[in-house]
Amino acid sequence: MMPLVSAVITTHNRKDLLFRAVASAESQTYPNMEIIVVDDKSTDGTKELMEQYAASSSVRYIYNADGGGGNKARNTGILAAHGEYVAFLDDDDEWMPEKTAKQIELVEKKPDIGVVSCAKIFEYDLTRRKNQNLDELMEGDLHQRVFERIPLTTSCMMVRRDLLMDVGMFDENLRYWQEYELTIRLCQRTEIGCVKEHLILFRLNSMDKHRLTNKLDGWEEAVAYIDRKHGALLETLPAELRHAHEILIARDGSIRCENCGDKKRMRQYLKRLAELDPTWKNKLKYILNRRMLRR
Repeated sequence: MMPLVSAVITTHNRKDLLFRAVASAESQTYPNMEIIVVDDKSTDGTKELMEQYAASSSVRYIYNADGGGGNKARNTGILAAHGEYVAFLDDDDEWMPEKTAKQIELVEKKPDIGVVSCAKIFEYDLTRRKNQNLDELMEGDLHQRVFERIPLTTSCMMVRRDLLMDVGMFDENLRYWQEYELTIRLCQRTEIGCVKEHLILFRLNSMDKHRLTNKLDGWEEAVAYIDRKHGALLETLPAELRHAHEILIARDGSIRCENCGDKKRMRQYLKRLAELDPTWKNKLKYILNRRMLRR
């Protein structure tokens, strides 16, 4: 029998984009799915619209009246899921129709894989699109290399539900780099598979006031928290991977500074990046105090 896949869609005050996400889950070519929408205390009318929609569809709608953030909403969805696999979808992203079927095909063939990802189509500010470079994708045994780069994002993830339960699900203390911290724990237990096709529409909206990616102070606190939590693992890394982890933090920090318009702190991160990775491009970024984004 085809294993049941539970699609967990989390939302907060994005009612317009949410229904695009739900429609993309309902349009999956894989036939054995359940769709669960977990609402993190939306106040923009999402609750009324979703209650009406759920009453006339197979979508299950859960309203977290106490809030608690995206990780609590995801964990609520995991606990409510009946599927052997859980696939996550953020409310501002969309799946291509074949996404679930192709991920299931891969993960069912390879029992060593507990997590499967895919490539993204980046959409910048709801207009311009660019396909992710397939050379950036990571797969296999990443128990150390996970500290070098972020292998996947939430909307790409399909995970065996029993594995999610075993590692403790999402850390509800975190509001930034949530999926990255979970991925670190998952990579200590399983190999990562990847469908090398562009199966996710991943939206990046610099003007979205609800997007946590645009924040800075909380992200810096989260980075420190994650490094403390996984300090024992970091100490076991070879020097080149510890160095790569520092580059990852400096690069991501510079991008977040630009998104926030904080030129002063961006210069600090760009300086650090140029020191860690002294290419002419990084040195020029520091001199100009400007990120040259891949847009």
